[in-house]
Amino acid sequence: MSTTITAKQAQRRLAYLWFIGAALPFLLVVLQSLVGSKYGDRSREVWEWLLPTILPTSSLILSVLVVDAHQRSNGRRRIGRLLYNLAFWLAGIYLLIVNAHLVFMPPVDPTGEAVGGLETLSASTIYLGPLQGLVTAAFGAFFVSNAVPDPGDE
Repeated sequence: MSTTITAKQAQRRLAYLWFIGAALPFLLVVLQSLVGSKYGDRSREVWEWLLPTILPTSSLILSVLVVDAHQRSNGRRRIGRLLYNLAFWLAGIYLLIVNAHLVFMPPVDPTGEAVGGLETLSASTIYLGPLQGLVTAAFGAFFVSNAVPDPGDE
């Protein structure tokens, strides 16, 4: 097994992981907001929690992919698999936690009082913020920084 992966492969795989993993909670909250039974009249609070958890990294990835699409690249630059695996698993764990919060969150009762769910979302920023920082830093290795050129490139 090779100890490296092409930068393009790493970018593509991480982008797929992120956008699929972030689309799931986004679509879930859209549906739950439309139906209105899960959050009652407090769906705005869920959106205020969700958007900062997925948009910064999504914006980073999308911006770099657009810039890369406009630049000529031979696609042979290589990156160490250890860093790629670290970024992949950090992102996967982060997205799993975000999704779990929404799936297992108890509904808001009919009077509009939270039954612990909205408070749990608010409290989760204590650990999700730093974890998102690690994910974004790891993604930066693939989406922002220069990859090590393949010896065949020189």
